[in-house]
Amino acid sequence: MSAKHVPIALAGFGHVGRAFAALVGERREAVRARYGLDLRLVAVLRRSGALVSNAGLDGAALAAGTDVWRPGLAPDAVLGGLDRGVLADCTPPSIRTGEPGLGIIRAALASGWHVVTAGKGPLILDYAGLVDSARRAGVEIRYSAATAAALPTLDVG
Repeated sequence: MSAKHVPIALAGFGHVGRAFAALVGERREAVRARYGLDLRLVAVLRRSGALVSNAGLDGAALAAGTDVWRPGLAPDAVLGGLDRGVLADCTPPSIRTGEPGLGIIRAALASGWHVVTAGKGPLILDYAGLVDSARRAGVEIRYSAATAAALPTLDVG
């Protein structure tokens, strides 16, 4: 049985984002065997640019980053240039502005990406708008998080 390819773009690469990226790598084969899904991290979006590879990023590429780092690359340009998949938003939340997650989530939905977010800010500020954008694009928006920084924050799957 061949596995269904699922590209994952990760927004934010702090503690939560790094832990998520590690989990995707560690559990890739288990998810493939159990669910028939080939989870592949294809982009890491940060304020200063992005790491991008349609073939997938591995731990060495994330650590070195030099050959795939693209400074100044905007999230909408990255997401529009990749096969559609799931955006995992692990950006630091702001309940006053919703940024940077709100803008990245809007760009992802507009580009046809499913979204899962750990940030509360975007949901507090524009839940109805984000859900409507997802519905119009024919994609899903989901959220999962904990209230304490020391607790696991994302369910992989």
